[in-house]
Amino acid sequence: MNRRSSTARRRRARGAKWDPRQARLLMAGGGALLFVLISAFVWMLSGGPEPKELPAGPAPVSAAPSAGWMSASSEESVPETAKSPEEEPSLSEEPSSQPENSSSGTASSQETPGASGEAPSSQPENASSGTASSQETPSASSEAPSSQPENASSGTASSQKTPGVSGEALLSAQEAPATIDLNELELPAEEEPDEPTEEPDDGEDVISSAGAQSTPKSHPEAGNEKLLVTVGGTRQRMNAYDLICRAVQNETNGLLAPEALKAHAVATYTMILYNNERGIAPAVILKTPVSPATEKAVAEVIGQAVYYNGQYANTVYHSTSSGKTTSSQSVWGGALPYLVSVESPYDKKAPGYKSVAAVSRKNFAKRVQTVYGIELDGDPSEWITVERDAPGGYVGTVEIGGYTRSQGGSFGTGTITGRSVREQLLSFGIRSHCFEVQYDEEGDRFLFTTYGYGHGVGMSQYGAHYMALDGYDYLEILEHYYTGVIVE
Repeated sequence: MNRRSSTARRRRARGAKWDPRQARLLMAGGGALLFVLISAFVWMLSGGPEPKELPAGPAPVSAAPSAGWMSASSEESVPETAKSPEEEPSLSEEPSSQPENSSSGTASSQETPGASGEAPSSQPENASSGTASSQETPSASSEAPSSQPENASSGTASSQKTPGVSGEALLSAQEAPATIDLNELELPAEEEPDEPTEEPDDGEDVISSAGAQSTPKSHPEAGNEKLLVTVGGTRQRMNAYDLICRAVQNETNGLLAPEALKAHAVATYTMILYNNERGIAPAVILKTPVSPATEKAVAEVIGQAVYYNGQYANTVYHSTSSGKTTSSQSVWGGALPYLVSVESPYDKKAPGYKSVAAVSRKNFAKRVQTVYGIELDGDPSEWITVERDAPGGYVGTVEIGGYTRSQGGSFGTGTITGRSVREQLLSFGIRSHCFEVQYDEEGDRFLFTTYGYGHGVGMSQYGAHYMALDGYDYLEILEHYYTGVIVE
């Protein structure tokens, strides 16, 4: 028998002695283990730890083709007349239709941010565009009107961009993001200058007006007229009153001053008639419910239209001008006598009137090579020169790498203009083609300082709003933005 078995028998014979201290330790340890097990079980049932809330970033200024590729800095001035943010209209930026006879060498692309989506856009009559006109509406509940010019000879598809509140929202009273980072944008298939440059005059010149020349009559029966439009890709005839109410609601959310809402209603109605007369069903974005303010404005002017020499005018519109509107000829190539540059000083009160976008030197060179077929080298400060020589102070002439014409690439061999820089080179990364550009050596990037929002032709939505707040009626607004017209 070995020693271990003998010892064990002796212990059994004497009996185990109970130690109270060991008992307390065992009970404490068991309780702790039970608590841990229960806690783990409850944690698992609750779905794990609460997610860490990240600081909210700035809302994007525009729903660019590649979300997040840009950031912007905008200098906004709150209008003196605005008592609260609710008084600021939230429009659909580029409410805009394009004029006739556009001879753009490449795709005509219209950007129209807005409350719910975009602005009117219709395909031109006799357009020789190689492909279809496409409308991009990031966050729209339907479609907005925007008519394109007659006889447009665009070489490629005319595309309309229609951002919405969550995408490229029209600049409402909300401040724009602090930075526009253009560097992550995928190439399309297709500043503070060293010395101060001339900025649009900040003067508050009052728009001269001898009073409206039009004396339109009431046309209540016109509310039952059937108008041809394209909604969600489907052509259909709609009751005029309901159609105009919903289209204007989409463009303005009913937040424009009453006389500006009336002007918008007449312009929208006329734009649809202008296109229908040419066999075109303009694409429109419609929104419901319609506010009482919009319904009232439309009811008071339904049936009234804008005429030039007895013919319907192509009443295009946009969000915010540079302080002056520009001409249809400078944007689309078709000269229309009522779509010429006019003063619009109130636009400088609009939120986001001035903004800044940045693109790195490396990405800028890459994009220029892809879009224009131009290889850039040497001093970056000499890579691009722009001239604000188009009507209204918009950029007309652009020289890149010593060339004023594209050398190939997706743009082909057309003339390089401010519009092509905005639309093709930067894919709408800047808000208008009224801009200045400089090379920032310290940041190794190019800074684009932009004024206004949209193509700048025809009626400015914000301009109309502030004119109305200053006492102008809808007839004076329409006759100011569309030169030489009559409302009947």
